[in-house]
Amino acid sequence: CTLLQSPSMEDEALAILERAKKLAKKTAGSQRRKALAAERRRRPRQNADIDEDDFVEDIEELEQRLQSFYGSDIKILYNSKDIIVVSKPAGMVCYHTKKTTAGKITTSRKKKKKSSESSAESEAAKIMDISLEDGLLDGLVPLSTLNPSARGIVHRLDRGTSGCIALAKTDDAHLRLVASFFLRRVKKKYSALIPASAVNGFDGTVAVKEMAVGSEGVVIIPVDGRPAVSKYKVLSVHGQERPNSQQSSNSQAVLLQVETLTGRKHQVRVHCANGLGRPIFLDPLYSDFAPLQSTKSDQKSKKKNQKRYQSYTSKSKSTRTVNESATMLPEAVRNLLEREKNNPYERFFLHAAYLSIPEFGIEAESPLPEWWWRTLDDFCGAR
Repeated sequence: CTLLQSPSMEDEALAILERAKKLAKKTAGSQRRKALAAERRRRPRQNADIDEDDFVEDIEELEQRLQSFYGSDIKILYNSKDIIVVSKPAGMVCYHTKKTTAGKITTSRKKKKKSSESSAESEAAKIMDISLEDGLLDGLVPLSTLNPSARGIVHRLDRGTSGCIALAKTDDAHLRLVASFFLRRVKKKYSALIPASAVNGFDGTVAVKEMAVGSEGVVIIPVDGRPAVSKYKVLSVHGQERPNSQQSSNSQAVLLQVETLTGRKHQVRVHCANGLGRPIFLDPLYSDFAPLQSTKSDQKSKKKNQKRYQSYTSKSKSTRTVNESATMLPEAVRNLLEREKNNPYERFFLHAAYLSIPEFGIEAESPLPEWWWRTLDDFCGAR
């Protein structure tokens, strides 16, 4: 019905759409209600009589605008009247749960941004804590109003994760996207950088002693008590540290491709840490190594997730933790920490590399961020 595949069900689908609009308006606060009403009045004029070719120039202009705030890692991968697919940089939140002035794009901050461009500040210092939602709205991108607290958001990426994310620009597209995700018709693949050997004190629930290029497998571990399944494939194994390094062979890294067959929160992170016994490098929640800064909210989240380990592991009464700090980080990863020591934003080695939505004919690929390549180059090479 919601996918509008049957002409006889079109009336029912439209009725559901109208009910969802009324619910969104009812649950929104007064200021949000005004914004939603203005958006609904503005959208028909914005989308009328616009050819797909007209979006090409808009993509370039919008991408340049967003890159002026967030750097070159943010890219527009797909844009149409209904959906926009963005390659989100690590450190950017999808939306703010609390609408405050901290992350708003104001005139004064734009002026401050321009003045900082001529100074010797690092690129990271220029970035403001603006959500992807607010950034797109500031770029005059219309977003669905069905979810008033997170406009256009139908799925999300963690702040520290980079890569493909789709946002709905119309209410009808929003409903159809939700249906596609719910029916698992969307394919998502991630890139993750993990240790080549299981970390000390935890071997994982999947018996994988060595990972060779091309090897594949499946991880089936419940996440938050719900079934979760992931397929993985080893893309590359990055070799020993430099000859003068005192690192052990445990410091080698594996570039992994992970396809999620279910959509659970933190699924890839949990399956790497507790399924394979190899936590994603710099993951602040599912390993004991805290990258960069650790805020109070990070500490609370980590304690909460530590309590969940019992449900992730097989019939263990004790909580098992992944002690990544017991094995020294590779020099290549330490070099990243040194380069980004002035960057206050969270990042770890998980990237949403591929997103396919057959219902809309979307097949988007996001290249690895530049800081990933610099880290991979710091290894002696891949084999």
